[in-house]
Amino acid sequence: MNSNDWKISTGKRLYWQQQQASSGIKNFLPNMQTDLIIEHSNCNHRLIIDTKCTSIHHQSRYKNKVFKSSHIYQLYAYLRSQENAADPPSCNATGMLLYPVINDTINEYVTIQNHQFRFCTIDLSQGSSLIRKNLLNLLCHCRCS
Repeated sequence: MNSNDWKISTGKRLYWQQQQASSGIKNFLPNMQTDLIIEHSNCNHRLIIDTKCTSIHHQSRYKNKVFKSSHIYQLYAYLRSQENAADPPSCNATGMLLYPVINDTINEYVTIQNHQFRFCTIDLSQGSSLIRKNLLNLLCHCRCS
C-alpha cells in the first residue's frame, strides 16, 4: 500500500449543516472537533477516530458492562452531521472510539445507518512495537467501500 494514498488530519473542526437558523444560534451550538481523520484516496473511505482516556464501558442498571452512550452519541454526530452527497466518503464513513487500557482487548463493531462504528482498545502494557502493530491492525480492519 502506498503511503501517498493516505491523508491524515488532526484536530479538524466539523461544522453543523444548517439550512435555517436564528441570529443567535451560533452562540449556543456546541463545537465539534475530531481527534483524527484518516482518508484513503484509492478506496474513497474516511475513518474518524475519537480517543478517550477513560474506561470503554461502565455498569448500567441492566448490564454489567455497557459502552458509554455519550461517547456513541458524539461519534454519531461526527458521522451523520457531515453527510454530503458532494463528498462521497462522508456518506459511509467509519467512526472509531479508541481507548487506552492495561491487560484488556476489545475490538467490536456495528453498522448503523450505513456507518460502521468501531469500539476498540489498545493495551498500553505491551511493548511499543506491539502497540504500533496493534494500532495498524485496527486500521486494516476498517472497511473500504
